[in-house]
Amino acid sequence: MDQVEQAPSVRVPKRFPLASKPGFRSTTIALNDPTVRSPVSDAVIINGYAELDPEDGQYWVEKRPGLKSLRNPVGGQAGGVGLGYASGVATPIALTIFGLLVFSYTPSGFVNVTYNGTTGQPWVPGRVANFVQVTEQNAFPYLFWAANGNLWGAVLFLGPPYYKSIQDFSVTVPWTVPLVDGCVFLDGVLYVMDQAGNIWGSDNNSVGSWTATTVIEAGGRSDLPVCLVQQLEYVIALKSTSLRCFYDAGAAAQTAGVGSNLAWVEGADANYGCANAGSVQLIDQSLLWVTNNDKNTPQIARMDGLQVSIVSTPAVERLLQQLQMATFSAQPSVPDNILYSAGIKRGGHRFYVITALQVLQGAQPFTLAYDLDQQMWYLWMSPGLSYWSVTGVSGHGSDDPFVGQGVYCQDISSGQFYVMDVDQVYPTDAGIPAQVDIYTPNWDAGTKRRKQLNAIYFENDQVSGSHMMVRKSDNDYRSWSPFRRVLLSTDRPSLTRCGSFTKRAYNIRHTAGTPFRIKASDLQLDIGTV
Repeated sequence: MDQVEQAPSVRVPKRFPLASKPGFRSTTIALNDPTVRSPVSDAVIINGYAELDPEDGQYWVEKRPGLKSLRNPVGGQAGGVGLGYASGVATPIALTIFGLLVFSYTPSGFVNVTYNGTTGQPWVPGRVANFVQVTEQNAFPYLFWAANGNLWGAVLFLGPPYYKSIQDFSVTVPWTVPLVDGCVFLDGVLYVMDQAGNIWGSDNNSVGSWTATTVIEAGGRSDLPVCLVQQLEYVIALKSTSLRCFYDAGAAAQTAGVGSNLAWVEGADANYGCANAGSVQLIDQSLLWVTNNDKNTPQIARMDGLQVSIVSTPAVERLLQQLQMATFSAQPSVPDNILYSAGIKRGGHRFYVITALQVLQGAQPFTLAYDLDQQMWYLWMSPGLSYWSVTGVSGHGSDDPFVGQGVYCQDISSGQFYVMDVDQVYPTDAGIPAQVDIYTPNWDAGTKRRKQLNAIYFENDQVSGSHMMVRKSDNDYRSWSPFRRVLLSTDRPSLTRCGSFTKRAYNIRHTAGTPFRIKASDLQLDIGTV
């Protein structure tokens, strides 16, 4: 008997794409409707991230990292604005700013860091402090940060912890104009930039000594200084519409008592300014920030080896148009349109996370997460919010048996202190499940013919007590079918009798307090005639 050849759709089942770059057609997303909670008209992954499997070229989609609650500092005011970390010592310590107070977190808990100065407070409304660890032997502070117009230092390991402005350490500083955010420690010299665009350097191997002639102008375009940051062995002056790069040209000039160690890197200038210092993050040797220019058009820039590239897609930039760019201020202490950001390196992924709470009227606050290696964008949200309320991600000491694995982070609004790790470690946000939503692209199997879908078989991690909900849209995201429940504890989760369509999008939702990872969906699909 002759063998009957199987139809191509049966021989090799088609797979419905789950992961794709977001495709926002408009500048708004419908996050204010809890019954819909979907993009207006496009694909996106919410509270998840994708990882390419090199074996078959398919993407795994996994729930974003979760949180374990540690504690609130006693007497701390709401609002986390900075998180630093001192390593290379017997007991690594995290330093955090809550409201107007500073705390260090040790294995024994929070310790109030006493303010011993007279030069105001280190509070910057909503701005994430850029902490720099100083390792030279005869420097009294171990952590520095430039914020609120001053340079601050914290002593954590010599007796009771305390902090104050560097002037309050009986240091005479040469600048007369308040500083911008950010500082850099390079080759034994601590650098800061004032609001006039002057970059000042301390004496070599002595951050307690500053010379009035050790200065270089940022120069270039006549725009406003915003932030000073380091990338590789370079000092980067980020300004409102441009940037300028410097390198350490040697200590000869400073040894003679004049000039700066820094020299301008010719040819490295770029007309990509910085909208706000709170958006600046250094992840390994990649520098990322929200750009600004003379057109007030925001993008996300990435610098690698002094080469600037734009990593935001047109769809992401349409969402960034919700930012109130006309009200951005380059000056410290001004709370106009503050941006929060975090750099996360965990579970084999590196994420740049940017949160905007002040957006155009009628828009919703949002958080965008960018995977540096997968080059994918996602929306992340905290339970009950349209944005992810986490900022200031840092390291923590592995000798703390009460914390467990992960990295420290804090809540933007409440100042709550957390430890963060992948969902296999912490599958919830301090006990509250984060809702994962995968909205697929509109898919037509490469043809406008009518398709009959008899069954979908999902490939996912088998987890006891876990389930997901699945619904479909056959009219370009305008309406959705009722959800259907799929158990993820079985060895072959599936849906049958899935109807016919010309083009279709799916929404896969996971709300259980369990780990979640899904890869693909094999389709038992029959393709008809036109």
